[in-house]
Amino acid sequence: EQLAAEIIAHQHSKARIESCRHTIALLTDRNSRLQDDIAKAGAAARDREEANARKLRAQQNNFEKLSATYAESLQESANQRADLLFKKNEARRKQDEMAAQLRKIQDIVGRGSFETVMTLCDAILSVTLPVRPDELDQSGE
Repeated sequence: EQLAAEIIAHQHSKARIESCRHTIALLTDRNSRLQDDIAKAGAAARDREEANARKLRAQQNNFEKLSATYAESLQESANQRADLLFKKNEARRKQDEMAAQLRKIQDIVGRGSFETVMTLCDAILSVTLPVRPDELDQSGE
């Protein structure tokens, strides 16, 4: 009877040991699958990070290009404004010179003789025309 009880206890122990071995095998398999899942998730996360980094670099490059283009455009606009201001001031200076010359002409005409006025007209024409009026041929060419 005692031997039978020991045999039964031994068989229960063997069954328990086998059950534990089976549980360990299941847990080991589950652990391997979890490690694979973790590795896959890590790889996917790295891939997403790399893709995001590439997108960010592309956006930064685009921003830098746009910034450079904008800076060039601003510089060009400033240069054009400076050029226009220079031309405006130059035109104003020439207008002032012409007004002063006109005042001189009006003063000479107002107090001069006919011959003085004609001499002045000849001088003006010699500056504005390539040839003097008295050098033109009879046809007026």
